[in-house]
Amino acid sequence: MDNRRKFIGKLTLGAASLCVPFIGARADETVTVGVPRSIHTKFIQNSLSRLFGINLNFVEYTNPRKFTNDIITGRVRIDMGVSLYGEAVRLHEAELLAKLNQRFVPNIINLQGEYLNDFNENLSIIPLNSVYSGIAYNKQKIQKIHSWRILFDDRPKNVNVGWVNHPKIMSETALLALGMESKTTNLLNPKVNSYIRKCANANTIIDDFLLVRRVIAGDVDACISSASNVLLQLKDNPQLGFAFPGEGAIHDKVGAFILKDSKNKLEATSFIDFLLNPIVNVNLSQKMMTPSTLNVNNRTIDLAYLRNPYIYPENDKYKVVETLLPNENEYKLINNNLQDIFNV
Repeated sequence: MDNRRKFIGKLTLGAASLCVPFIGARADETVTVGVPRSIHTKFIQNSLSRLFGINLNFVEYTNPRKFTNDIITGRVRIDMGVSLYGEAVRLHEAELLAKLNQRFVPNIINLQGEYLNDFNENLSIIPLNSVYSGIAYNKQKIQKIHSWRILFDDRPKNVNVGWVNHPKIMSETALLALGMESKTTNLLNPKVNSYIRKCANANTIIDDFLLVRRVIAGDVDACISSASNVLLQLKDNPQLGFAFPGEGAIHDKVGAFILKDSKNKLEATSFIDFLLNPIVNVNLSQKMMTPSTLNVNNRTIDLAYLRNPYIYPENDKYKVVETLLPNENEYKLINNNLQDIFNV
């Protein structure tokens, strides 16, 4: 409880230093926000709703690929969303996203240069934070992680592996496991498909991106996971381990976006600007144990967080591989090639 009070207190300082939602934003309106489920989702949602000053309705999802598909087909209707950058790009390519007017997002100047460049490429997606993925594992079954191959064919027979229900992500990890060059065209290489097929029967396909919960429950012994999802649960689960394999951690971004058909664009734009406030963003990032995408003064950051090699692996000895962003045609081909294995 003390940590929660401290967190809310820090966020309150951020809110106090932030201008109220800009003129035109209506406090009586409700902004519907699509967000990935997290073990801290409800707490953070409640804190943000209280501090922001405009009603927020959060719609949770567990699989970003399916969530994107539901937006494209109209099954899910939201004003704005937060998702993996590649999924946001898919929505941009489908011409479903509104362009953001930088005049109404003054805090965008706080983005680090590379992330500001990402925004300038499409003017629709704001990189809110980074995600580094590795392997979560049961230390009682596995002593050490050496390679991404443990998710495929290099593991003891009694070790059960969980695969995320996302063909693109599993194709990407297969590339690393095979030692192939990490580039988009290789995602469609027949060797990758055959490798996945060869190994698929020995695995459990899981639709929930919080796979680490299955490791804790003992359903699986190893799975791909973001570092943050593991770090948030290490303290209470001594059997849980995490490692970046030798081929490299996979670096992705989480992007915020507004739908073109939103009736609450002003309010949603104001909320994105709120999330880019340095104090708000840094405290949220530290709570979620993810790297911030902002240029921030190190004095505002807890040093233990900044020096954690699983949060900022590029500052340490770990190799980092950038996630691949296939175009929509390539993306569909990957899904089609593996649809009999994954639920697509």
